[in-house]
Amino acid sequence: MNKVLEVLSSDWLGIAAQKWKEIPSLYKKSFLIIFIGVNIAFAFETFSFIVGDHDWGRIINQMRVHSMIKDGRFAMFYLQYFLTGNNILPVLSNLYIFLILSISSVLLCIYWRVPKTLFAFSAIGLLLAIQPYFLLWLWYSFSGLGLTGIVLFIIIGYMLSELAVFAESKTKKTIFIAVPIILFILALGAYPPIINTMAVVFLGRLIIDIFLDWDVSFEGIKNIL
Repeated sequence: MNKVLEVLSSDWLGIAAQKWKEIPSLYKKSFLIIFIGVNIAFAFETFSFIVGDHDWGRIINQMRVHSMIKDGRFAMFYLQYFLTGNNILPVLSNLYIFLILSISSVLLCIYWRVPKTLFAFSAIGLLLAIQPYFLLWLWYSFSGLGLTGIVLFIIIGYMLSELAVFAESKTKKTIFIAVPIILFILALGAYPPIINTMAVVFLGRLIIDIFLDWDVSFEGIKNIL
């Protein structure tokens, strides 16, 4: 009980600031470049939402957390529920989406063992983040945050599952196996076709390992986690 009270009374802003300092500068700089780039690339969509959009009416009417269960997408709105109270917020909702997308791009570069240079991380990250298909997710604003979030879940799941191979104890190994399974279930439960993204992330890593002479150490994943 004391442990719980200690966690609840913690200085979350102080902890977040300390964790930010511990992240390697390469990852932080790459994230900022990608985040700024995505915001510039999709600025027209962010601000045009204010004058009308496919989901304009949902700004007034909240999305129900369980409203997509009938479509087999039971986990679609949980992330949106925690971040925005299941509301669609002009500008802010897009900022959340771009934030998650930028983090996902950096983590994918780490998982794919992209050469550890600012140019490589930024160029590949922007290539992944700024693509025409992503506009479809922005257009269907009611599901944009959920769809972007499950991409992050998938990448984190693969990174954790890789750490399971090197876990020193059974407890850690169990955690590194169980958590990815839960994340993958949530991803598929939010949008079943996301299995295509799961395949691209995994096969991309496989192709890189086989055909490209990139960094083969696991330090990038260990440092970020």
